[in-house]
Amino acid sequence: MLAETTQNQAKNLGSRITEARSAANQSAEACARVMNITPERLELYEAGEQSPSLPEIESMALFLNIPPDYFWSDHPEIPAEPAGKSVDYGRLIALRQRIIGVLLAQARAQVNFTPKQLAEKVDLSEEQIRSFEMGEQPIPLPVLEAMILALGTDLEQFLDQKGPIKKWRLSHETLQRFQELPPEIQEFVTKPVNMPYLEVAMRLSEVTVERLRSIAEGLLEITY
Repeated sequence: MLAETTQNQAKNLGSRITEARSAANQSAEACARVMNITPERLELYEAGEQSPSLPEIESMALFLNIPPDYFWSDHPEIPAEPAGKSVDYGRLIALRQRIIGVLLAQARAQVNFTPKQLAEKVDLSEEQIRSFEMGEQPIPLPVLEAMILALGTDLEQFLDQKGPIKKWRLSHETLQRFQELPPEIQEFVTKPVNMPYLEVAMRLSEVTVERLRSIAEGLLEITY
């Protein structure tokens, strides 16, 4: 059952990769390069015969300028133009692979699972689990998701929290929130002449409710 689920996830993931790359008008060679793999390996990913690791997906998402969860979300966003960022993708993937291994070991320890117990839960060998945790080999995303499910945690805990992907996500989320504002507020915010008002609002947002109430009462006394 687990193997069948993993195969279905691999197929869906492959379709998303193909859609994202095509929508961004990027070649297989360009995407394979940022994922630090060969075009032939990417072809296997897109066919659903193999699955990329989370660091590979994150790097592709950064390159294509789309949220990483595009590849597993129920309601994916339409990919934008490639970001064109100058990033050492190979180094980024290697670092993220080691970090994910550490996070996996921590999650396993928190539920008092041995590597052997986790291996039995997800139909892998104990040696594979240890290799994943040491960052010695990439973890196919469907396999990582199966382990996460077995450990009772969630994928969000394994996403980049400090590096360029996290910074991109924050920037993207900020832009999304701005676009959801009413047009008149967007116009107000983008006018340099209104910067002093925005700075005052920022300072007021840091003031406690009690302090704001005191200020308001003082203004009433002055007014009346």
